[in-house]
Amino acid sequence: MARSPCDLRLLLLAAAAAFIYIQEKSENQCTSQLKSLIDQVSMQQEKIVALEEIKMRQDEERAQLKILIQDFEKRSVQSLLSKNVVPVAAVVIMACNRPDYLQRTVESILKYQTSVASKFPLFISQDGTNGAVKKKALDYKQTTYMQGSSMGQFFKQYLEPIKLNDVHIDWNSEDLSYLGEDKFLTKFGKEVASATPLHGHDAVLKAHNMGTDVRIQYNDQEDFERIARQFGIFEEWKHVEMVNVTVE
Repeated sequence: MARSPCDLRLLLLAAAAAFIYIQEKSENQCTSQLKSLIDQVSMQQEKIVALEEIKMRQDEERAQLKILIQDFEKRSVQSLLSKNVVPVAAVVIMACNRPDYLQRTVESILKYQTSVASKFPLFISQDGTNGAVKKKALDYKQTTYMQGSSMGQFFKQYLEPIKLNDVHIDWNSEDLSYLGEDKFLTKFGKEVASATPLHGHDAVLKAHNMGTDVRIQYNDQEDFERIARQFGIFEEWKHVEMVNVTVE
């Protein structure tokens, strides 16, 4: 049976109404999503501004600290010159978090430095905040104590990530003759060759689960430093032909 023109108009009106409803709903959703994105961008911009302000304050603090250090160094030199003493060099001991090591180091240097103290002033620079180290450093009247002379860069980049050895070793009972140059390379080469090779991004995790020596090959300096950070070892880059590192 043929539909009347009135029925067709009703169908068209219904379809148009449905289309308009769907279109309006979609526009409302888009508007809501756009508003949400704008809010997120605004929040991120506020965070960026806050971080930039923090960075500016830190830069100002570093600049002020640098000026203070330079002023201190200048006054130290002027003091020496006023006494007709020409400064030749300075021995700098970087103190970490081991007061006993600092003590042994300072006292071993003082044996040779005391007689030439006027020419070779002794400075102790502490980048960390260990109280025991600071106390030990201040015990020595023959030295000049400084804190933050490198503005924390050395400590943060190289020392802080290092995992200190917590296994006691009786070195007095160890045969260390293999450390001689004529023996070490041969011994070390054999150990590297016999170590179990590990590959992949999870090689470090595998190494911790094995009870034997392992060999992890790195490709370049960036790759080596990434592995070193995961093991907590010193990120000292040595460019050699055999790019292997042996760990236990």
